[in-house]
Amino acid sequence: MPNQRILSLSLGLGLTLLALPGWADSGQDSGTQHYLDESTRSQLHLTLYQQNLALIEEQRSIPALTAGSRVVLQGVSPQMQAETLQISGAGAVTEQNLEQNLLSLSQLLERHRGEMITLARFNSVTGAETRQPVRLLKAEGNQALIENDEGQIETLPLNHSGWRMIFPTPAEGYQLRPQLSFTSEGLSKPGQAQLRYLSRGLSWSMDYVLNLNASGDTLALQGLATLNNQSGQTWPQAQIKLLAGTVNQPANAAYREALGVMRAAAMDKAGGQIEPSSVQDYHLYTLPRTLTLNDQQQKQIPLIKAEQIQAQIRYHHQIQVSAHQQLPPQQNPADIHLTFDAPAMAADKTPLPAGQVRVFRPDSEGRLQFVGGSQLNATAAGDPVRLLLGEAFDVGVESTQTAFGKVFDGFTVSYEVRLNNRSEQDKPFTLNALMPLPFELQQSSIEPVKTTAAGVEWAFELKAGEEQVLTFSARLIRP
Repeated sequence: MPNQRILSLSLGLGLTLLALPGWADSGQDSGTQHYLDESTRSQLHLTLYQQNLALIEEQRSIPALTAGSRVVLQGVSPQMQAETLQISGAGAVTEQNLEQNLLSLSQLLERHRGEMITLARFNSVTGAETRQPVRLLKAEGNQALIENDEGQIETLPLNHSGWRMIFPTPAEGYQLRPQLSFTSEGLSKPGQAQLRYLSRGLSWSMDYVLNLNASGDTLALQGLATLNNQSGQTWPQAQIKLLAGTVNQPANAAYREALGVMRAAAMDKAGGQIEPSSVQDYHLYTLPRTLTLNDQQQKQIPLIKAEQIQAQIRYHHQIQVSAHQQLPPQQNPADIHLTFDAPAMAADKTPLPAGQVRVFRPDSEGRLQFVGGSQLNATAAGDPVRLLLGEAFDVGVESTQTAFGKVFDGFTVSYEVRLNNRSEQDKPFTLNALMPLPFELQQSSIEPVKTTAAGVEWAFELKAGEEQVLTFSARLIRP
């Protein structure tokens, strides 16, 4: 509509004028106030964490400062944790402020409450626009209360297409983006100021693709790091490190512990290939080249690659032994597990970072098909990995409680478990019996491979078309 085009043009022109370098981003001395825009940034380092957190460290060129100078830094994260801010190389800092009072309709309405504004109305029939001064009393929801030139109170819909409110430009201007300001006791000559702070809105996650061979005994592993920028700020040409691990963030300690770890991480300047290093009890990956992270962007970077990893498909089921009488048999399909040992990276103790895993395997025509996915916990090199892929179609388990009795210190239970392999291939199988109380295994028709305080484990090699039967008895001891 015509009035909307007039509003867009006038508002866009006003924002353009105030965003020109000559107004706020000049970088020139304005008395004792200096504006430093993003063009003064000479270095940018980001350390991303796997929990919506990042350490931002940058270097800005700064002019000589007189005592009491105020420096305004633009291009900082809107989600900065202001309590973690550190500034060095800018003289003794006496005050620092994060200014986020950005231009918005609600802010203008609140600022001009009780003041005179101009009300404009466009007549689409005559093509004429009328303007009149009114007093803005208050705004409630989608309605504004105004006082006209006759002293009467009127309501005005804020989103009505026929009306526009014209506000005077504040004498101090207005902000389109957050900015950081600080006051310094002075700097005798130009130098490089260092900024370091924590911010929300930046993070990374790990995604793995595992390609099994046709027989399922070897796999190729590729790990992709997904960098996520939801901070409200673009980060150009940044040196990026990825920290694998969970950093504790005490709710009332202003991230002191996390900040200590991040300081150490920022001091590690190693480059080159994506090779892991460590800090504290965490592990760092340094990306080999600078990257630009645009706002609201996800970027994937290959991080880990390994070939010819020995693997095995095993079938698994867990029985919950009951401390009361059970009558009906329990029938369940077996779970499909992929097991392998985590490969060694450049450093033997570097774990695979936690992340989501998706597994593919070729079908009879050699085409890779998705066969399941799971969550991988951080796993040290050489440690076993077991991933749940899904439920087996042709391998089942039927368990029946065959006896139950009470004794002076607990209960006695007996079970029969039937394992069925209806496929045309042999299936390695693991069965666990989870005990509800401290126990003593009294009888087992097959020797278990492991007995722990929590239960018993058996291993089987089910031949194609075979059924095997396990019986066992245990005494459950009441504490």
